[in-house]
Amino acid sequence: MLDNFEQNTIPGATVQVLDTEIALITDFDGKFILENIPRKAVLQIQHLGFKPLFVIAEELVNLESCAELVLAQNVQQLDEVVVIELLTSGLVKQTDASIELNTGAFGILPGSIEPDVLQTIQALPGIKSIDETVSDINIRGGTNDQNLILWDGIKMYQSGHFFGLISAFNPYLTDKVTIIKNGTSSEYGDGVSGVINMETKNELTDTYFGGAGANFISADVFGQIPLGEKLAFQFSARRSLTDFLNTPAYNQFSVRAFQDSEVTQNGSFSFMISLENYYMISMKNTRLG
Repeated sequence: MLDNFEQNTIPGATVQVLDTEIALITDFDGKFILENIPRKAVLQIQHLGFKPLFVIAEELVNLESCAELVLAQNVQQLDEVVVIELLTSGLVKQTDASIELNTGAFGILPGSIEPDVLQTIQALPGIKSIDETVSDINIRGGTNDQNLILWDGIKMYQSGHFFGLISAFNPYLTDKVTIIKNGTSSEYGDGVSGVINMETKNELTDTYFGGAGANFISADVFGQIPLGEKLAFQFSARRSLTDFLNTPAYNQFSVRAFQDSEVTQNGSFSFMISLENYYMISMKNTRLG
């Protein structure tokens, strides 16, 4: 028993006499012997990766030497498979191994009430927070002070509020996030462990857009106002609600923040950054020199 490609022997091929219970397998040299079978019996020879071969028994008798049977390789052409979403919608792996996250397409994680970037990236492999806070994120086993966090190119030293339980960044203003965790470029000199580069919407529109929202901790608003063909004003604000209302969510956050500690809260809780302003200038169609 040989193959039709390089004439190699095929051990372990199945030889069966059709319409009977007689069957055997070829030996290490690809040989087999059948006795006391009808001359008109049909032999079916098959092996994984080869097309089945049908032979009449009388064609193999009264020969001066062993007959050479050749099995043809079974080549199957598969349909093209196009992977559109490798992980999920809103996540794209770039050629430099960085991961680009589109917050609008990604949506909100189960159990969350808003698309918090620093909470979302913890769902990626190699990124986690041991104490489940947004201010103590570990990338590839590194410490949180080895991460470089950028907001529109500005280095951020404070990433969380209320002992890291609440993100310092307005989740609805962030448009695109780039996460680098497998070796950073030389332009990110401070990103020893990883880089989290957050960018706001960088596109001029003819009409105003914005939105507002509230939860049991705070209320926020964001928007963009076009001032001309090449200029727009982008704003964002967030304010806590605990000055006049202690919600169950805030009470649970307080219990978690001060558990197993002698530290107590003195005074009201509020966000350190209450208003953020951004100007956008388009250089499109502008000639220099």
